[in-house]
Amino acid sequence: MDMIRNHVRSNLSSGKPAMGPFIGLQSPNVAELMGNAGFDFVVVESEHNGIESAEIEHMLMAIGNTNAMPIVRIPSSQQGYIQKALDLGALGIVVPAVKTAEEAAEIVLATRFPPDGKRSWGPLRASKY
Repeated sequence: MDMIRNHVRSNLSSGKPAMGPFIGLQSPNVAELMGNAGFDFVVVESEHNGIESAEIEHMLMAIGNTNAMPIVRIPSSQQGYIQKALDLGALGIVVPAVKTAEEAAEIVLATRFPPDGKRSWGPLRASKY
């Protein structure tokens, strides 16, 4: 399996900007359009709307067919939201209202598999079943 190159991280590490839109429309077509518009990433907004998991997954699949990195802004820092976004195929998450370094450290643990974290694994599409 090929490793996915994180060009957003590469850009930021080298002092270059990374640009992309937040989309709240429940449309894989719009998500794919934004991904093909030359952005570095596309964020699916799920904090301030009613987009459901199946819709998010379809949007992430559409973005995954482009060169943009698929990211989801989740409603809160709860591990379940982090797990679900990553399981659906997000390659990154935006977590709102993080107030402390300890909370940020817990979020990082929730994104990583043991022994480096506490994320669980399931046979889903994003993990190639």
